[in-house]
Amino acid sequence: MMARETAPARWMDNAEWVDLVPAASQIDIRVGAVARLARCGGSSRWSEAIALAVAEARGLLDPRVRIAAVASDVSEALISKDSPVHAIAAGKSGWIYVATIGNALELRVSEHMRASRYLEAVLLDAAGSQAVESLADIAQAACGRAPANARFAPGYCGWRLGAQPALLRALSAEDLGVRVLPSNAMEPLKTTTGIVVAGVPESLRVGAAFCETCTAPGCARRIH
Repeated sequence: MMARETAPARWMDNAEWVDLVPAASQIDIRVGAVARLARCGGSSRWSEAIALAVAEARGLLDPRVRIAAVASDVSEALISKDSPVHAIAAGKSGWIYVATIGNALELRVSEHMRASRYLEAVLLDAAGSQAVESLADIAQAACGRAPANARFAPGYCGWRLGAQPALLRALSAEDLGVRVLPSNAMEPLKTTTGIVVAGVPESLRVGAAFCETCTAPGCARRIH
């Protein structure tokens, strides 16, 4: 079951946030994505180890999502003006979100590393990354699909990581046990933030010219 709670978003007039608490079974940890993230390629020799890592990951998840509707001027203020996402969000309704699986998984990864179980550590870390991506999908789906929407996160599409502190403050993410570090990384490590923008499909696309020159690692838009 997915619990929903609401509370006033502290920086937005007449707005609410929504908290989602998905069950671990609702998190789609895709074996193929784990293999890709762990750089295992298509070899079947890793299949059993990946399956064990996915099972271990599910037992360590504490998934939580918070989303809040924002006016277009607020979303534009959060996004770097030199990012194509700024133009995409201009004049459109949107939702900001934070999604985390908690810190139990990363603590177990550290345990594996200390015990020199490096394969287990790498695969479990990859499973955690895929779990967070799935959780962000859940956040996006909760924002509705009419007429269409797209999800963007700091660190990608030219949106600077410096947006993380403002996003977390806006969502009062400390209530979820999430905080931002001086590096703009977050604790727990397996946490993501971003914005979901609604609009017609053609208005939600990042231009191919930008993608061709982008060097952000792990971008799903380039991979697919």
